Amino acid sequence: MPGVVVSTLPMVNDWHYDAMMDITHFSAHVGVAIFCGLIIGLERQWRQHPAGLRTNALVALGACLFASLALLFDEKESSPTRVAGQIVTGVGFLAGGVILRDGLNVKGLTTAATIWCTGAIGTLAGCGFTLFAVFSTVCVLFLNLVMHPLSVWVETKTERWKSAEVRYLLYIGCNLAQCTTIRSKVVDFFLTQPGLSLQSILQKDGTGNGEMQIQSQFVIKDRRDEALEVLMGMLQLEPGVNEIRWEKMVTEPSA
Repeated sequence: MPGVVVSTLPMVNDWHYDAMMDITHFSAHVGVAIFCGLIIGLERQWRQHPAGLRTNALVALGACLFASLALLFDEKESSPTRVAGQIVTGVGFLAGGVILRDGLNVKGLTTAATIWCTGAIGTLAGCGFTLFAVFSTVCVLFLNLVMHPLSVWVETKTERWKSAEVRYLLYIGCNLAQCTTIRSKVVDFFLTQPGLSLQSILQKDGTGNGEMQIQSQFVIKDRRDEALEVLMGMLQLEPGVNEIRWEKMVTEPSA
């Protein structure tokens, strides 16, 4: 249909054409790739995310250069689709560098996915599909900007459900002579706290020299994290206690 063809490059089987036309097409594709990368990077940097203007622009440019290189050789080994497959792997590895773990939370997944999309957009531009690259850029901006308030709204609505019940593991290191007393105090504490539910408590050998470790698993409901601080403060005053630590258990939500 007229007006549908968006690629400015000749067909793959017609790679032998004038060198001046080569550089003209190449410059246009590189310009589109850099422009798309800058637009996406501007949104990331404006919202204070790790990968900003230069990172996204360079990712788009690099993908465009690799894709363009495949079109400059009249060989079956330089198929653009094969090069695109390698670009996917390389950009995916690069995007993994912005994923950070902050305690039990993982940050940077959206930025990593954005970099991955930027590489795909650069590949489209390098293969000559410039309008497709621009349209894909609009889609990325739509998801990162327009859909962000919806994501925040859903997160807010589900926050109460997520925090309704939190499981913990409490580790107490103490002398063997004090184990019975410490265990009794832990059990008594949970019995007097309506927001806390003791699931299990067991005693294990410690590092040696008569040291033992008491492990208790319990549930805190309705955001009563301060109760855990009260319990730890009480146990620190007990003689024979040499270690107290806790960790939150990560559980998958039911389907």
